Amino acid sequence: MLTTPLCPLFGIEVPIILAPMGTCTSAELAAAVSNAGGLGGIGTLFRSFAAIKRDIDMAARLTQRPFAINHIPQTLDAEAFRYTLQARPAVISFTLADPGDLIRQAHDAGARVMVQVTTVDQALQAAERGADAISAQGSESGGYCGEVSTMTLVPQVVDAVSPIPVVASGAIFDGRLALEVAWAAEEADPYIGVGLGNLERGRGGVVGDEADVNPRRFGKLVERAVAEGVGQRSAGDLDALLEPGDAEVAIGQGRR
Repeated sequence: MLTTPLCPLFGIEVPIILAPMGTCTSAELAAAVSNAGGLGGIGTLFRSFAAIKRDIDMAARLTQRPFAINHIPQTLDAEAFRYTLQARPAVISFTLADPGDLIRQAHDAGARVMVQVTTVDQALQAAERGADAISAQGSESGGYCGEVSTMTLVPQVVDAVSPIPVVASGAIFDGRLALEVAWAAEEADPYIGVGLGNLERGRGGVVGDEADVNPRRFGKLVERAVAEGVGQRSAGDLDALLEPGDAEVAIGQGRR
């Protein structure tokens, strides 16, 4: 079984992380990933406090293993963040902006902190703030991402922030690409083993039975990805794949 320095840091068995994609993930999906040995993730973006609280409480009931709760600094829901600190998850992650003092608050609550970045400068800033791990998100990622590809960004971030573990994020959907990421990071600096094989998956998780996504929505995504080679897609792009009436069906099924 593949293990990296990230595994003992987060208390997981395999270095695979479920990206906490706001309305696409769920407590059930996060718990399933954690129970399988990875790190499940709960998203907060575009969600009500009630929905966030429900997922945090449900995940804690469904798994005794570590999971992460993600927050977006520039759209931070103060009530949701306070509840996160009270829940004392194993990992609190931040995306899209400098977390600033939020990292200290997370550490004070006993959590490890992972910060997602899209540039080397952002990675250096996160390291200075005290991040325990850094997720380097390439331009192939869906939704919000930078302009540097995963295979280019990861080794640069590994070199810049060593010995902090680096997680690769962006279009890694099978074992072949996972090995390519490991090779890319190792080639960047053969003396460091941090970051090798640490993976974060987002869109690949939405096809799981536990994902809180309208079946028609990810069905359209899969069909179009195969037919047209769909690459980077934001949540809005994916919604555009729905046929008229799909939204009503989703609401009737209690799925987004």
